[in-house]
Amino acid sequence: MSVTEVSRYEYNREMGRIIMRSSIYRPYLIEHTHGFVELVYITRGCGIHTIDGHTVRTRRGDIFLIDYGVKHNFQPISEPFEWINCIFRPELLCDVFSTQESAASLLYYIFYHNKLSDPNAVMLNMNLRSENEDVGALFEDMLREYTEKKHGYEDILEHYLMVILTKIARRIFSQAENRMDLSNHADIIQDVLEKLERSEPGSISAKQLSDSYFLSQSSFSTKFKEKVGMSFLEYVIKLRIGRACELLLTTDLQIGEIQSCTGYQDAKAFYRAFRRCTGMTPTEYRNLYTQSEDNQ
Repeated sequence: MSVTEVSRYEYNREMGRIIMRSSIYRPYLIEHTHGFVELVYITRGCGIHTIDGHTVRTRRGDIFLIDYGVKHNFQPISEPFEWINCIFRPELLCDVFSTQESAASLLYYIFYHNKLSDPNAVMLNMNLRSENEDVGALFEDMLREYTEKKHGYEDILEHYLMVILTKIARRIFSQAENRMDLSNHADIIQDVLEKLERSEPGSISAKQLSDSYFLSQSSFSTKFKEKVGMSFLEYVIKLRIGRACELLLTTDLQIGEIQSCTGYQDAKAFYRAFRRCTGMTPTEYRNLYTQSEDNQ
C-alpha cells in the first residue's frame, strides 16, 4: 500500500467528548491514522490487525490501544468480523482524574511500558476474557449509553473509560514488572527526576509518583535509591534547599518568604534542613557569599 492510500481520521468534538461506534469489516476500510486515541474491542470473529507494519492475530476479547498518528488496519480471517471503537482525546480525562498530571501519567504509563516490552508487540494487544467478560460488558454499556444519550451519559462514559484504562494498566503492570530490568527502571527514575526539577519544591510526594507508575511505594523507594544514591526524601530536601540557596543569592526576599517559596510551613524544619545541607543558617549563607562577591 502506498503512502498516498493512508487515510487520516480527525476527532469531531461535536459528536461528544467520547465517541462510541460499532464497526464491522468492509473492504473499503483501508490503512489509516487518526488525530485521537482509540480503544478497539473485538466483539466477533477473528482477523489480522496490522499496526505500523507489524501484524498480530486478533479475536473476540482482544483490546487494542492505538495512539495518535499510528497507521493500522484490519483484515478478516472469518466473517463477520466486528469490533467496538472508543474514540477520545487524552485531555478529556482531566474530568475523570483529580488532576491533569494523574490523567497524563496513566496514559504515559500505558504507552511507556508498551514500548519497553517485546518489540514485536508494537501496540497494546491483550485478551481480557479472564476478567469474566467484565470489560466486554463495559464496552457494550458504553455503546448503549452513547447511542441513547440519556441525561448524564457523558459522565458515565468517562467513568467507564477510567475503569477500562485502569484494568489495562493493571494487566500491563503485572506482565511488565517481571520483564523490566534495572535499566528500564532507571528510565522511569530519570523521568521522575525531570518531573521533580520542573515542579514546585515539595509539591509531589513519593506516593503520587509511585502510583503514577503503578509501583508499590517500597519498590519505588528502593529503585530510586539505587539510581540516585540517596532516598527520595533526601533528594527532595536537597532540591528544596538548593532552591533556597539560589533565592538567597539572587533575590532580596526575607528568610520567611524563601521558606514559603521552598514549600516549608515550619521555620524550625526549614532551618534544620538548611543547616544539615549547608552547615550554616540561611543568614550566614547569604552573608558569606554576598561578602565574597563584594570582595572580588
